[in-house]
Amino acid sequence: MGGRLWAVSTRLREAFLFNYGHEALAVALLGQRSPYGVVLAGILFGALKAGRGGMVNAANLPVSFSMVLSGVIIIFVAISPILMKLPRYLAVRKISVQK
Repeated sequence: MGGRLWAVSTRLREAFLFNYGHEALAVALLGQRSPYGVVLAGILFGALKAGRGGMVNAANLPVSFSMVLSGVIIIFVAISPILMKLPRYLAVRKISVQK
């Protein structure tokens, strides 16, 4: 075997897969039940996560900025159905008030 030692660990490190459950929910929400949408959302969130170090170095931004940006994206995706129906609701409400 050439002197190589192979070790098997039966424990997960504490930081292993940190926050992936929350990000998976965000990717699924952004993908909106479309396989292509989920792939694109995964690429977006992966780029945000991979670019954290670059943002710190290039733009002098804190690491938490990318997490806030992810949260803002999730909020706007979550309220987009409401925003899409808002103009119609306001128009119907305006018509009913005028009567």
